[in-house]
Formats: sequence, C-alpha cells, structure tokens
Amino acid sequence: MAMESLGGNMPAGQPIAVVTGNQRHVFGIAAGGSIDHWTAVDDGPWTGPVALPSGKIAASFPCALSLADGSVHVFAIGDGGPFGNGGPLTHLSSRDGTVWAMQADRTTPIPGNGNGLAAASPDGARIEVFAVTANGISQFTVSPGRAIVAKPALPGSKGVNRCVLATVSAVPGTLDVFAIDGAIGTAAWWHFDGAMWTPKQFIAGPSIHGNNSGIAAISPMPGSIELFAITDDMRLTNWSSVGAGFLVRQLGAGSWPLPAGVPAVVAAPGGRLDVFAIGPGNPFHGGPLVHWRFDNVWNDTRGWKRTASIWNVSEKFTWSAVNPDRAPRMRPKQAATRIIKPPVGGTTVP
Repeated sequence: MAMESLGGNMPAGQPIAVVTGNQRHVFGIAAGGSIDHWTAVDDGPWTGPVALPSGKIAASFPCALSLADGSVHVFAIGDGGPFGNGGPLTHLSSRDGTVWAMQADRTTPIPGNGNGLAAASPDGARIEVFAVTANGISQFTVSPGRAIVAKPALPGSKGVNRCVLATVSAVPGTLDVFAIDGAIGTAAWWHFDGAMWTPKQFIAGPSIHGNNSGIAAISPMPGSIELFAITDDMRLTNWSSVGAGFLVRQLGAGSWPLPAGVPAVVAAPGGRLDVFAIGPGNPFHGGPLVHWRFDNVWNDTRGWKRTASIWNVSEKFTWSAVNPDRAPRMRPKQAATRIIKPPVGGTTVP
C-alpha cells in the first residue's frame, strides 16, 4: 500500500475518521487551531483540507461518530485562552458532510493539553459526551435541535488522569465509560444501565501511567466490549468482557517495546478486529505503525516502516492458539480476572 500526502498543516496528534454511507471523513486539528476536514466518496479521491467553523481548538484529542441518519458529529475542546483555564465543549455537526453547524457549552470548562473526549449514542439519536474536568469525568448530553446539557460528573471520578477516555453503548440504552485512575494507574470503569450510574470499579491488569495514554474501546457485537491500552510494561493489553467482568490478556510484543500512546481499533464483519499502535522511534524519525489482527485468534503482528517513500513490513510474527510455539515471545499472558457484578444502586442521571 503506497503512502500519499493529503496536505494540511497539523502538529503531531491524532486524526479521527468516520464512515457514513458511501462517504469517508477524516478530521485533524490544524496548526492554527481550527479543525480541518477531508472527505472521499466511494473509492474516489480525497478532497480537502477544508477548515470547519470550529473556532480555535485546544491542543487535545477530539472524537467523532456518525449516526444511522447519516449525520456526522465532531467533538473537540475549545481554546481556554492564554492561561489555559479550560475551554468549552465544541460540537460540529453535518447532515451531508458539506454544510456544518457549530454549538458550544461553556458551563463546564474542559482542560486541553493532552486531554481527550469520548462519545457514544445509547439510542441512535442522543449523544453522550465525556471529558475529564476539574470535577472528574463530566457528562454532556447532545440532542438534535437542543442546547448541550452539562450533567454532574460520574460518581467517584474525581482524580482520574487527564487522558483519552473511551465509551461504548454495547446494549441499547446503556453506556460504559473507561478511564485511567490517577491514584493507582489502572483502568477504571463506570456502567450506566439506563437509569443510573454504578460507582467506580477497577479492572485488574497491568498499570497505565504514561503521559498521552488512553484506552480504546469497541463493541464488535451486541453485549460485547473489547478494551485496549499500552500499559507500563510497554505492551498492548486487551480486556474482553466476560459476563459481569473482564478477561485480561497481553498481545504479542514482537520486538517492539511500545511507547506511551493511544491505540486504535476497528471492527469488521464476523467479529474480526484490527488494532493499531505506534512503535518506538529514535531521534531521527518516528516509530512504525504496528498492527494486530483478530480472526478467532490473535495473529499477524506486523510493523510498517517507511523506506524510500514506500511503507514496507519491517517485521512479522504470528501467534496461533493452536501452535503457540511458533512464536514463543508472543504467547499471551492470560488470566481470568473477573470484576464483581455492578452493585444495585448508584447515581441516578438527572
């Protein structure tokens, strides 16, 4: 696969992408603080960048999602001014990917500087957005044709690390939010059952303390949740929902000790998962893109590096549950770590 440049002027960060119908959309924070937008239709060429009417955006990690009606929604943290006191939640929406509307909520300032947002829709129309603020993990409700509504922080969430959050709606009407606990550096979990939030729960596994870290979450099928994070041992760790808890395993490390960062995960039909992270670099160039694929077993751990403007596989290792001795370095450490069933009661949503 050849690499191509799509133009733009962006500092290092995390682009975000969504698909709706036959359109593909990519967004990134430009050097001047606006949000740039690229789009492609079917297999046609990419066009852009086009600056969206976002106002100035803080150095942070935005998020985006598309809904069943074809609308595209982008969320970012507005600039908080010269003293970095926190900016507004900024929402950009479009029904056709061309004409964009912007709204903002200034009632709860959100710090920038490496902070990130997460969003999910529990019903296909209303969007719930989460951000780490001075109060903890603050919740914002975005409904069609209405002003953004800021809600109280999730119970027990004060003190979580400023990080890239993750949220999914694995079952209609429910939400699960994941963050990194600041005190012990482990994954923390909140569940909304449609009426109330459970108290904070911890998910056992390796610690996560690195700067610019975060959790990636996906629901590949109804009722199922997969989490991924780069943990302190510089490996990619995976948590899979099992009943009322999670099973933790570490994926093959190959020869790449992974720097702190945020992985990305996408799902394909049949339960297939593709997970990506950035491998280590050096003072002269950045690290390779590293890839894991799940087709009933985790396999095909690869790294891509750039050679003469072409991306080539730099190393490849394969792990198979049937024949793990093919790559002993990549045999997952696996332990059935269960979390007790969420207690009855919790915090009601106003």
